[in-house]
Amino acid sequence: IACALPILLGVRLWDQIPEIVPTGLIGTDGKDDSMPRAGVVFGLPGLMCLLDLICHGQLWLNQKRMTLPSTPVRLVGRWGFPVISVLFCSGMVFEAYTPGLGYPLCGGGRYDHMLTDFGRALPATGFAVGIERILLSLERQGLAKPAIAKNVYVAYVPGKQQEAIKLVQDLRNQGKTCELAMSACLELEADAYRQEKGYKELVFIK
Repeated sequence: IACALPILLGVRLWDQIPEIVPTGLIGTDGKDDSMPRAGVVFGLPGLMCLLDLICHGQLWLNQKRMTLPSTPVRLVGRWGFPVISVLFCSGMVFEAYTPGLGYPLCGGGRYDHMLTDFGRALPATGFAVGIERILLSLERQGLAKPAIAKNVYVAYVPGKQQEAIKLVQDLRNQGKTCELAMSACLELEADAYRQEKGYKELVFIK
């Protein structure tokens, strides 16, 4: 979803984006290359969405099989994304690695020319972190955190939300793990949710 946000932003600002947009990339003639508006709004974000889906699909398969990525996948992960990063970055690029994982946990760099795609040049630094990769690396290194006990689920009838919030704050100050219902509900519904989520106790405020 996050990868698709630039597309949504581009559609919203479509009339404000020039038909031909400077990319910040230097072409073979030594001049700033450019792209049509549709390429900037749909092409580049679409490419990143595709790459993200490929990465998540490959990661899911590796987690399911408990195996390392194949050699071609490791080569793409090791060199493909850095090459793409260099194309868009204006300076330093970096990646972070950890033992037991054949691909980076995160990557990023300087993107001083990226915002010129939207008509305004600003200095920028950015990076992306793969949460699933962090969890997988923790598991492989035996560092996964133990499951946190779920103590109390607090639910309430209409008009009792503030009282429920106060109770949850007090329980958390006592060191208990609590969850507060998002909205008023019936006691039977609250108890069914408590059982589904594994909470030990239900406190229902009437």
